[in-house]
Amino acid sequence: MHVTGNTIFIPGSTSGIGLALALRLHTTGNAVVVGGRRTELLEQIAAEHPDIDTVQIDTADAASVRSAAGQVLARMTYEHPVYDRAALAAQRRLPELNDGVLAFAGAYHGWGFHEDGCRAGLAAAESLGGYW
Repeated sequence: MHVTGNTIFIPGSTSGIGLALALRLHTTGNAVVVGGRRTELLEQIAAEHPDIDTVQIDTADAASVRSAAGQVLARMTYEHPVYDRAALAAQRRLPELNDGVLAFAGAYHGWGFHEDGCRAGLAAAESLGGYW
């Protein structure tokens, strides 16, 4: 599995396997946010790895979880594809790839939103004889 280009939040990752996972995911091109309770460890990680974000979180405290989630979401960048005329023309031809045995679906069949992916999945299922 190749995972890259994502924002990944790992609560409880200030040491051990969690930290090792965070560092590895960062080296594969992901934006990583390390979460933990101990401020001194978070500060140490931030100093040693300036490209990795840190957030204080106590997973046993609902208010702390909500606060950390809000901080992580505020740091994320949301982007949707921008289509030019050539992309739109190619997009109209995507159904030609389906052959009754194999079907393709994804948000790129529309404007890049989740709903477009759902619509494309339904169309792919229908092209294979499925129905909703």
